[in-house]
Amino acid sequence: MGTNQNERDQAFERIAQPFHKGHENLTKGLEKETDRGLALICASLLEGDLERMLLDAMVDDKDARKKMTDVPGAPLGTFYVTTLAAYSFGFISKRLFDDLNAIRTIRNAFAHAAEPRSFSQQDVRTLVGNLSYGKGNSDAREAFVAAVLAARISLFDVTNRIVPRVPRPPGFEGNTEAQLESRVAFDAGLHHEPSWYR
Repeated sequence: MGTNQNERDQAFERIAQPFHKGHENLTKGLEKETDRGLALICASLLEGDLERMLLDAMVDDKDARKKMTDVPGAPLGTFYVTTLAAYSFGFISKRLFDDLNAIRTIRNAFAHAAEPRSFSQQDVRTLVGNLSYGKGNSDAREAFVAAVLAARISLFDVTNRIVPRVPRPPGFEGNTEAQLESRVAFDAGLHHEPSWYR
């Protein structure tokens, strides 16, 4: 690993500290999950993060927003399409786009398997090895969680840079700690759609 990578990793860890502290309970909850449950929940959280980011960028028209995300066949109705939209509109980098797609592929490997799957299986370990964050960790499950947290931090950062066209809920205006607490409280419910967007 080169010096530039080490510097990026150190800078990332400094930025991520408050996020990690705010998500300790979530991380502890994930430790209790089966491998399948972990993959499904993590992907669902990221899908929700992407949707929140895109909803913030949309016009203040509840009907239009609902049609984009919440009706059968909605244009932004899948993890892949929300990821593609975020990348296509320049909200996320190619590296994050690739990681989100790899996480989606891992989720699908667990979700669509007839037999129990595990992060210790070679094909799953290979998929986790495609993630850009968490490399060097011999435990594929831990590497997957590290990559998911890194992606969530990146999406959180992007979302906070977007000037929302719809007022955010209390706690999302200008106070990073309050924003984290609000996001963690939302995540604790494991809902896909924030109630303030309905």
